[in-house]
Formats: sequence, structure tokens, C-alpha cells
Amino acid sequence: MQIQDLIILIYIILRVAPSSYLCYYPFLEDLRLSKKTAICGFFAIILIEWGIFIFTGRNFDKLPSLYGVYLLYIFYYFAIVKGNKSKQLFCILLSGNFEIVLQTLAMLAERFSPTPGYYYATATFVLLLEQSAYFSWFYFTVKKFKQLFRNTKYNKIINYSNYILAFNFVALVIIRNFSEPRTWNLFFARFLCIMPLFFFVCMMMELLKEKIDNKMMSVKLSSLEELRRNEKPYYDFVIETWQKSRRLRHDQKHLAVMLNQLYEEKQFDKLGQHLRAILKYTETLQTVKLYGNEPIDGLIGYWQMQAQEKGIPFAVDISFSKIKINDIDLAIILGNALENAFTAVTKDDVAQRSNCYINVKIRERASTLLIEVVNSFSGNIVRYNDQFYSAKRDYKEPGTGLENIRMICEKYAGSNNISFDNQSFKLQLMLANTHLES
Repeated sequence: MQIQDLIILIYIILRVAPSSYLCYYPFLEDLRLSKKTAICGFFAIILIEWGIFIFTGRNFDKLPSLYGVYLLYIFYYFAIVKGNKSKQLFCILLSGNFEIVLQTLAMLAERFSPTPGYYYATATFVLLLEQSAYFSWFYFTVKKFKQLFRNTKYNKIINYSNYILAFNFVALVIIRNFSEPRTWNLFFARFLCIMPLFFFVCMMMELLKEKIDNKMMSVKLSSLEELRRNEKPYYDFVIETWQKSRRLRHDQKHLAVMLNQLYEEKQFDKLGQHLRAILKYTETLQTVKLYGNEPIDGLIGYWQMQAQEKGIPFAVDISFSKIKINDIDLAIILGNALENAFTAVTKDDVAQRSNCYINVKIRERASTLLIEVVNSFSGNIVRYNDQFYSAKRDYKEPGTGLENIRMICEKYAGSNNISFDNQSFKLQLMLANTHLES
């Protein structure tokens, strides 16, 4: 084995690994294999390409022309990733268009070092510089597109984009005269062809950002309206309970005098009747607990009232010193989580509700806010591409509640974990307890 062979291996890794990772990134949760197994399979294909290079006479110029290996990379990609194939094709075409230009520049390294001993190293070094700049920009772009891929409403946009990318890719390939070596004119021609795609990607990112901002504004407005609706009956209940308690405290002296008189007169039957009436009245004075946070007080109180009316146990375990998260964002998270939980437990028949429950836990740990909502569950769940499809929409579209929760978690650099079985559904959230503008 020659030193050039190792350099070629590095070159192959630099050529395919960064762009491949960017293609896989939006679908890391949708792999048919474990991540370790997928990585091992990918590097096995790299070794196959390296072996083909060695056993075909070490012709460096023909290395990128091994279309069979390229097809193997593509087949492997589609085979191990579950989900919408048009979205996967979008990633391949987008990265492929840019990779052609990067590879053209790297292969022009022979212009700088025609000596075979330096030819491989120079091309690899040039490719390393290119991939570093390309990966930095494209990684940011792909993170944005990951949000686009979660929404099924953008499928038509992705399909039309695939047509644009495919035609541009073909143009980049056939623009070269394969009977002649690569030239600077070829590089600049391909570079000019790729620039419209660069601005196309930037335009799509801006449109995506605008769509997401509009959606978030709509979600926040609806959450504020829901919070207002929920707070009013709960605070009416708080005021009513306070007034009853105030009247009871005011009449305590008179009641004590009356009861004492009945006792002294040995009218124990009447005494018992009055005591039972007082006890029945005090039972209507339900305990009201306020936590000092408007969204938590309003939403927890409201859904607790709804659960009590249905005879559903609603356990609360809340402890925090100060929640810094924006009130609107907190209302979106808590409102959607509690509404989903209440909807799930009330879907059961009344006879089955003896086993229903909702448990809410909120904790503040250092600079992190932890929220957990657990509810009983015995229905069906449809999960596809890391999305939960809503029963309200006959399982045809993903539910918006969990999607809105996920968006807020990402805003606060947090995470969400969902687990379920035939008896319970658990939503666990972890967010940075910091204030961000709405």
C-alpha cells in the first residue's frame, strides 16, 4: 500500500461524509437501523469505493466517475431512511448540485501540483477547505429545512423544488466536455450555474421563517384567547370560594352561640342536624391554591375544575421559586399538554373512568424548568415520521398541539420526550428557565 492510497481514502471521506451527513441529518430519528449500524454501513461503502480505486489502477481522475458507487450511496440512503422519499430526494439533489462545484475545484489541484507525489495531497487539502466552508453554511440551512420537512403542507413546494434541482444537476453534468481535462472555465461556468441555487435556498429559508413566524403568532393569539377563557371561570370560582369562606368566618360566632345553646338544652337531634348542615356547607369550600404564576394558576385551576366535574383524579405537584419563561410560551406548552391529556381521558366511557387520571408535575432545577404531564390512556396512537396524528382529524394530519409544544421547546433550547403504552401517555419537557421575547 502506498501513502497516496491513504490520502485517497481521506479524500473519499472528505468528499462523501459531510454531504451525506447533511442529507441524513433531517431524518436521524427515522432510521431503520441504529445510528451506529447505519454509520458502519456507510463507511463500508467508502471502503468499497477505495478498493475499486486501488484495483482499477489508481486512476485518480476517474475516481468521481465511479457512478456505480454513487448509486450504491444513494440506494443505501433510501433503504435505511423511513419517510417521504421526495424529501430525501430534495436533500440529495441539493447537496449534489453543490458537491459538483466543490469537486471540480478540488480536481483542478493538478494545475497547482502536476507532480504525482503532491497531486493527491493538494486535491485533498483543497477539498478540506471547501468542505469546511460549505458544511458550516449548509448545516445551518439543513437545520432550517428539518422544520420544513416536519410539515406535510409543504410537500408540493418540495416536489417543485426537486424539479428545479434535478434540471440544474443535469446541466452541471453535461456542461463538461468529458473528452477534455477540467479547466478553470468549467469551474466558473458551474459556479455561475450554482449561484441561482444559493439564492434559491436563501429565499426558501426566508419564506420558511415567515411561515413559521406567522404560525407562531397565530398560535400565541389563540393561546392567549384560550388562557383568557380558562382564567375567567376559574377566578370566578376562586372569588366565590373566598366569599363563602368569608361569610362562614363572619358567622362563626353566631353559629357557636346557637350550637352551645342546643347543647345546654340537650337538643342533640337538632344539634346533629345543624352540624351536618355546616359540614355539608364546608365541603363545598374546595381548597384553592395559587402558585404565583398567571398561566399556571389559570390553566391548572381550569383543567382541575373540568376534571373534578367529570370525576377524574387530577394530581398536581408544583414547586418553583420563579419561572422566567415568557407567559405566552408557557401558556402554549401547558395549555396544549393539559388539553391533550383531558381529551384523552374523557374519550373513555363513564364506566371506564374509574381508572382515569391526570398527573402534573412542574419543577425548577437550577436554570432548567421541568414539566411532566401523565394521563391514563387506552385509545389508538398513530405515529409516523416522529409525528403524532390527531384523532380529531381522523388520523389524516399530525396534531398541532404537540407540534406547538415542540416548537417552544426548541426556542428555549430544550427537549421533549414522549412515551406511552396501553395504559398511560407521558409527556416530559425540559426547557431553559430564561426569559425570551415573545
